[in-house]
Amino acid sequence: ICDGSSSIIILQYSFLLGIGILQVNYRGSTGMGSDNVEYLQGRVGTTDVIDCVTATQEALEKYPWLDPERVGLSGGSHGGFLVAHLSGQYKNMYKSVVARNPVIDIAAMFTISDIPDWCAAVINQPYRQSFSGEPKCYAEEMTIMMFKCSPIVYADNVKAPTLVCIGKNDLRVPPSQGKHWYHRLKANGVTTKMLVYDDNHPLSSGPVEIDEIINAALWLLEHLKVNI
Repeated sequence: ICDGSSSIIILQYSFLLGIGILQVNYRGSTGMGSDNVEYLQGRVGTTDVIDCVTATQEALEKYPWLDPERVGLSGGSHGGFLVAHLSGQYKNMYKSVVARNPVIDIAAMFTISDIPDWCAAVINQPYRQSFSGEPKCYAEEMTIMMFKCSPIVYADNVKAPTLVCIGKNDLRVPPSQGKHWYHRLKANGVTTKMLVYDDNHPLSSGPVEIDEIINAALWLLEHLKVNI
């Protein structure tokens, strides 16, 4: 299962390696009108996760040649957020994970990201540059809400070997997010590896993209025990 931002070349490469791909157009994605896009606000970390799990279960039921013991996850940005959530909330379903520049703790990201408005939108709150004039408890409540819908809440549940790929120049999802996930999993004894690239959020410069694609494929092949 992978996020919808994956390029055609990545999909073709995965097919050639014998990896089946499921791309989930979860509620909140584009293509189904504004109501569908806006539906996710206030439901991030719940609805999108449930949709991915439902799609996984449907695919396994519909295509009996798929092996339920060899289901992996790959995603970047919000896709990275989702694969981290899925590996924590459904630890027995997914066996290997690749997370690229994943959002891990929205509360911690709020003041250091170049999209703080997104952090507010995920909890269905308006973005304010200043909390002056607001009750003190308002900022505290927002912080708690952001934290509660973040993957870090489920970090101690994760069992799947996880590869974290981050760009050290990322302003959108700062590299501290991926590092936090890596160190937390490492401390819990989860098989974990982190690749740090001299790149920004998309990890799309030529050499970086190719290196990340190859390492991600090798990680999935190894931990899903795929023979090629």
